[in-house]
Amino acid sequence: MKKDKFCFIHIEKAGGTTIHNWLKYYLPNYLSLSPFYIWTNEKESEFTKKEFAILKVFHPFLSGIGGHRLRSFLDYESLYDGDFKYFTFLRSPIPRYLSHFQHQRDVMLNNRTFDDFLQEKRFNNFMCVKICGKQDGELAFSYLKEKYSFVGFIEQFNKSLFVLSKILGNQNLIPLYEKKNEGHPKNKLNFNFLLPEQQKAVIKNNKEDIKLYELAFEYYSELYDNDFINNFDSDLKLMENKLNKFKYNKFRKHIIRIYKGYNYYLTEPLSRVILKK
Repeated sequence: MKKDKFCFIHIEKAGGTTIHNWLKYYLPNYLSLSPFYIWTNEKESEFTKKEFAILKVFHPFLSGIGGHRLRSFLDYESLYDGDFKYFTFLRSPIPRYLSHFQHQRDVMLNNRTFDDFLQEKRFNNFMCVKICGKQDGELAFSYLKEKYSFVGFIEQFNKSLFVLSKILGNQNLIPLYEKKNEGHPKNKLNFNFLLPEQQKAVIKNNKEDIKLYELAFEYYSELYDNDFINNFDSDLKLMENKLNKFKYNKFRKHIIRIYKGYNYYLTEPLSRVILKK
């Protein structure tokens, strides 16, 4: 029997850690890849089709895969029979861009200034590049419509997760989660408090991402509202009421760490070694 697979394209600072933990908790055979190259949008970081083919040998019962390294334009779907679902979450580009800098400053301890960050072209239109490989909002949007089964939005996270749980079609997936990796920087950047020239640079650097986000938000919001209109509001409200007291089971989380360690310390490094031979 053919089983559907899915691939989560994780865009930095767009709720990915929370989504990874949610998927790992309910789907034991979901694999979250670890970035091994510091700049995840660079060619060196891409998880190639050949590498995927090697890794799937170590994970024959894989239900899905996700991570910063994955690219929907690398034709992973040809490795599997049956339906292969791509999905991602987008975030309003300016807050995402500022949060990306803050993460590098506070977590990665990169001591560049914000003005230095503004000059780094590798961070421009970051969502577009992750989706289609180019800084092109219209092209990225066409990729979403052509190849993606679902696109969620951080600004509507609960609604998005509820819809995603239905679209993935796995009865074990419940739209209840714990928030992870929420940034609380001491010196949080506020766009309104930036210098005028900095504001102009931020907008310029995210011009195509802004176009992508606006196109996608309008298109998918209307699409999901039409597809899930029956009992949607009451079901969503019930979900959010349950979220107030929800906690992951600690024992189950420890079991998940074992599988994560198996991949992090053995199968991913081994697949790269085999690929280089």
